Amino acid sequence: MKINSLKILAKKVSATLFAVFLSLNIAKSEVIFTENFEDGSWDGFTAYPSANTSVLNSGDTIYGAPTTGEIGTYIIAPEGSKLGKMWPLYWSPGNVTTSIFVKYDDYWATPETGWVPYLQGKQVKLSMDVYISSYDPMQTTTNVSIFAKFFNQDYSYYYDWASVITSVKDSLLDTWVAREIVVTVPNDVSVIQFGLEMTQQNYSSGSINVDNMAIQIVPEPSSSSLLLIGSISLIALRRLKRNG
Repeated sequence: MKINSLKILAKKVSATLFAVFLSLNIAKSEVIFTENFEDGSWDGFTAYPSANTSVLNSGDTIYGAPTTGEIGTYIIAPEGSKLGKMWPLYWSPGNVTTSIFVKYDDYWATPETGWVPYLQGKQVKLSMDVYISSYDPMQTTTNVSIFAKFFNQDYSYYYDWASVITSVKDSLLDTWVAREIVVTVPNDVSVIQFGLEMTQQNYSSGSINVDNMAIQIVPEPSSSSLLLIGSISLIALRRLKRNG
């Protein structure tokens, strides 16, 4: 009987600690970019990566077809912007590296600090759902990754964190896949990119769709929340000892 009581108490303590942690920390997550497309609309603009790097701002519309070679299309996200759907990306036969990303640099500044100083040293989570299709997957070698890249001012070096989602030859083809990465932004960078990248060598065509893309700052536990959790833990230990 006493053992069952202790088990029940332990479960209650665990649930309480978890609830306290959620209420004090996760609620403080700061979402700095979000876009979801459940309504099926393009929300302001349509973009297909073109053979030349293009800068897109909310409201722009560009069209182009992927061609053999390096392709990079990026979007700059000023504070408070809500950017439109960037996919589907349709690819054609050839060797192609395609990326699309949200870019932060000091041109887009918050009133107080600027984006880059604001994000330096913070943990940031990038998440999205990805759907990959290929019309002839056996003839395609394609890797799709979500990434965070950090450059200095002249792009002479960068740090790179990536999470490979899938090769179109594997079982994740033609299904929605949810992926996320959490990275710490270095303190010595000038340009920050979060996005999706595809590298391929293929003899077929295909497409990629992205949904529920979000970038958010992961909060650190505050000293007050740690103190509260510690106090609850101490009280729980005393009760366990008294009942033991």
